Amino acid sequence: MTKILNRIVDLVELAIAFALVAGILVLFVQMIHEYGSLAIRYGNYDFSSFLSKALNLIIGIEFTRMLCRHTPDTIIEVLMFATARQIIIVRTTRSAGGLLSAYKALIPVCA
Repeated sequence: MTKILNRIVDLVELAIAFALVAGILVLFVQMIHEYGSLAIRYGNYDFSSFLSKALNLIIGIEFTRMLCRHTPDTIIEVLMFATARQIIIVRTTRSAGGLLSAYKALIPVCA
């Protein structure tokens, strides 16, 4: 009975991973099309928005990898990319409070 339940859980995880990959591919194509047309029409685009979407895609890819491979390395990679996104995109202020909150975000990853 336990083997059957484990197999069902593995299949559900695999289905979720396939759905994530399909969503990531759709968003990747949409992102390239959107920024390609903006650069051609206007000559510039918002780089922070592009970087935010690219990092979201990377986090999605690493999360999918984490679903497929259950190793501590994949979990650490997901946490590193999520923390990097938080530091780079969300906390863009250069004040002392912004720097302090960036260091606070790094503490769980380094521990």
